[in-house]
Amino acid sequence: MLCGFLIPATDDEPWVWIRLANATFAAIAICSLMHTAEQSWHDKFLRHSLPQRLLAHLSLMLAALAFGVMAAYLIGAPLKSIGDGGTSLTILVAGTLWLNSAAAGSVLVMTVERFVAPFTHEFRSRMNAASLTLVGLMAIIAYWTAKAGYDVLNLTDDRMPTNITVNLGLDRVWTMDPHLLRSFTSSGELMAQTFFALMIGLATPAMMSASGKLSETLMSNLDPIKAGFAAIARGELDFRIPEEGTSDFAKLNATFNTMVQSLGMAKRMELAFGSYVSEEILDQIRNQHGEANLEPTLRMATVFFVDIRGFTTLSERINPKQLLAILNRFYEEVATVVQSHKGFLVQYIGDAVVVVFNGPMEQPNHADMAAACAVDIQRAVDELNKLELFPEAGDLHIGIGVATGPLVAGNLGDSDHLLQYTVLGDTVNQASRLTGLTPPGAVYVNQRNAEMIDPSHDPVALDAVKVKGRARKVQPHQIWPRMEFTDVTEVRARPVPTWPIGEA
Repeated sequence: MLCGFLIPATDDEPWVWIRLANATFAAIAICSLMHTAEQSWHDKFLRHSLPQRLLAHLSLMLAALAFGVMAAYLIGAPLKSIGDGGTSLTILVAGTLWLNSAAAGSVLVMTVERFVAPFTHEFRSRMNAASLTLVGLMAIIAYWTAKAGYDVLNLTDDRMPTNITVNLGLDRVWTMDPHLLRSFTSSGELMAQTFFALMIGLATPAMMSASGKLSETLMSNLDPIKAGFAAIARGELDFRIPEEGTSDFAKLNATFNTMVQSLGMAKRMELAFGSYVSEEILDQIRNQHGEANLEPTLRMATVFFVDIRGFTTLSERINPKQLLAILNRFYEEVATVVQSHKGFLVQYIGDAVVVVFNGPMEQPNHADMAAACAVDIQRAVDELNKLELFPEAGDLHIGIGVATGPLVAGNLGDSDHLLQYTVLGDTVNQASRLTGLTPPGAVYVNQRNAEMIDPSHDPVALDAVKVKGRARKVQPHQIWPRMEFTDVTEVRARPVPTWPIGEA
């Protein structure tokens, strides 16, 4: 508008094109300003009730229309007399129409939301209803605009006034010679293009406003989920969001809560059972118990220890880095075999590994499963030795002691700090003592395990021995190496005389 003051009102080129460009930029600027003003007005009443918001937007439409008419007299006439009157007229008309159309789009969205909401519970259906209603309203406005223009342009000569005048009793401000208008609109193609442009001009602000309000509604429904993800990022896995809104968003919120609940359970499961447990085993624990907090209970189970022979000497012979590398390769192999047999690796204790069957999972044939797992661990270590995967230590030899019997199994500790699944009791002690008795490369089982396992394991009874911590002697049974594979270079079926029996 200020630039219009400096543009002469002449029809000489290039001033005509300069005025046209100035008017175009002015129209874009005023439309942007009115769009921002309508959005700010909408945000101001966003927390109010629906009737109050409707009244606010209707008032805005009336105020915009009144201001546009008054501005045509109070602002338009002075600007016309000073410089480029076309620019000022463009600003007043474009700004008034844009503000009214944008407010009408907001009113339409709120009205449709009010009347459609009781009949559909899906957000998509509400958006479709608002869009169809808006398109229909724009079609009606375009039709009546075209009809009114056609009626005006087809007036007979005796009814044609000498000037088309905008006059509210103050003075004539804007005039146009109807004969010039008739010659300008003599082309039907030009009129069709003009009415199409008018329809686009009227519909665009309403469409933009309605789309913006629908987008705001969509984003407001996503705000609880955004808050939920922020809570998860802070580690608040007990966070829940309200399962409300339209049916699709209520389902989305419910799915989010289920996901957070699963994450919380997974974290508790990892704290209780360790990250080395396979996902399959964790799924079985969840299915059988539901929660990670397994109360300690007395149950019949099978536990065994896997111990590296000569580890103290080995640790003195190689450096710590090499020692840890050997242990990690050994642990990885043991864990792989245990998982393949669906056992539960309780913990690592220095150079030893503790494994339990029928612990957190129900496994009726736990004795046989544990025996088979122990034998396969010995076979796996033999294969590693053949592949020379322990170059720092040479061949690695282990002993495994298996015991079946009643034991206490469950989670011990504080879930907020340290929660760990463990096994306790005389059966665990038996397994530990049997491991101490077992020569390198062998698997010993206790009496009860030998009675419960499959006969194909061919358990061979050994001499009963006195072990520390028990009043009665323990009779071990050897299931590996089997007698038919034993020679003078392998472990014998009877205790080696030089082995410190009774001090295990």
